[in-house]
Amino acid sequence: MKYNLELERVVERIKRDSPSRVLIQLPEGMKTKSKEIMETIKEETNAEAVLDGGMIWGACCIPTKEEMKDYDLVLHFGHTEMIEAENTMYLPIKSNLEVHEVTKKAAEKAKGEKIGIVTLTQHLHKLPDMKKAVRELGKTPVTYPGNERVREAQVLGCSFDSTLEVKKADSLLFIGSGKFHPQGVANAVGTEIIQGNPYNGEVTTVKPGQWMKEKEIRKDKARNAKTFALITTKHPGQIDTPLLKETKKTLREKGKKVYEVKMTEITPNKVNYLPFDAFVINACPRIVLDDWKNYEKPILLPSEAKELVNAKDR
Repeated sequence: MKYNLELERVVERIKRDSPSRVLIQLPEGMKTKSKEIMETIKEETNAEAVLDGGMIWGACCIPTKEEMKDYDLVLHFGHTEMIEAENTMYLPIKSNLEVHEVTKKAAEKAKGEKIGIVTLTQHLHKLPDMKKAVRELGKTPVTYPGNERVREAQVLGCSFDSTLEVKKADSLLFIGSGKFHPQGVANAVGTEIIQGNPYNGEVTTVKPGQWMKEKEIRKDKARNAKTFALITTKHPGQIDTPLLKETKKTLREKGKKVYEVKMTEITPNKVNYLPFDAFVINACPRIVLDDWKNYEKPILLPSEAKELVNAKDR
């Protein structure tokens, strides 16, 4: 098995606290494991398990206080704690894959003596192995120590804070799979990075730039918009009131009509029929960065909306 769901810990916690109803939250790619989790809870405890079928982008999607009235415990899989929440158990779904060899292979391609390392939640527990692989080549591993949102060397879809410290390194390694996160890291540091994929052992170079091109396309699509809808969600970790106020203020100062829209989930079907020219997503940035092509009308990040209207003054 590639992942450790830590179901022993889950059963132990339920037996200790004796919750009646348990809410299970899983990221989209791991919802296929929901039956296994629910059956384990049913067979080994007296709790009733309920699956949250909504989109779980990250730890920002924990239930609201109102929603928690229906549950005694939340099992949040796939992410580390971002905001403090009562009766919530975070289970990062640790990968069982080895990372030493692919890290060493990636580090061999890296230039310089100081080698920065960033990785995903699923591989954080293997960070010592990554550092060891770099040291075996006579090089020095460099990592960001972490803050209230991220752990050491961790990157999230909404936070590339871990690239701050490693900008001082001579080269940067991203250990993990996928395209979104390494592309985000490359854009954050403004230079190419080396990706080592533990799932297939491949080492590739990721260059910045693609997101910048797509950003300009999104802005151009919204260039003639006169009405903007600022969309927020119910998720506690996605509520950024200062950013919302700042974006609203900027748009109105530039003569735009601004409306606020609150949604449980932001999807093309729910957005496309609304009577506004463009939409600013004050929620998970991946809605824009990953899915913007699926929307008929332009959707923007708050920073892109401000860039758009400010550019017209130049």
